[in-house]
Amino acid sequence: MTVTSAQSIPVAVPASWLKTGKPVAWSLDEIETLFDLPFADLIFRAQTLHREHHDPNRVQLSTLLSIKTGGCSEDCGYCPQAARYHTGVENEPLMDVASVVSAAKLAKENNIPPKILVVHRFTQGMVTNARLIKPVPEVQVVMDMDGWGAQSLKINSYRSYIHNEPVEFTGFKLFYKNDFRQAKSRMLTPAEVLKLKPAPVYIQYQ
Repeated sequence: MTVTSAQSIPVAVPASWLKTGKPVAWSLDEIETLFDLPFADLIFRAQTLHREHHDPNRVQLSTLLSIKTGGCSEDCGYCPQAARYHTGVENEPLMDVASVVSAAKLAKENNIPPKILVVHRFTQGMVTNARLIKPVPEVQVVMDMDGWGAQSLKINSYRSYIHNEPVEFTGFKLFYKNDFRQAKSRMLTPAEVLKLKPAPVYIQYQ
């Protein structure tokens, strides 16, 4: 086995980022370069870049607050949230507002950075009165178009639920397996996803 120095491995990052050292908008070609990498290479390059700018042995501790666990009606056999499958995860009802607010206050009192609230939405009725949701400094809201199916269905759902009822940030979810379940359906390409209006800032692959 040949061991190569990490410093000699080119890391796929935007050229403009290397020049300025500041975050910039990635071009489609740069995104596709990363998208096409073998998974192990992607992990290696991410670790290489991380070591150049951060203490490699320092771990950031993050907390995930799940306000509803289990009971999801979507038919995903691999997902621990699905209602139809026994995955060993106990179902928990929707948390009451007071508990969520209490957790938010605790984060604010301890100067914890803003938390990201990702709302996975795949039907119109899943979120009511979306226009009444007002962004606050402590929480960054991502309205994520969830659900699997044909390309046209996913795009139309995004336009109906996300484009027409924006909150703060938008997201789009892609499924490696379920987006291919229907005849002639496939997973949308990065270029197709980024053409959506508004362009999603959060893209999830499952």
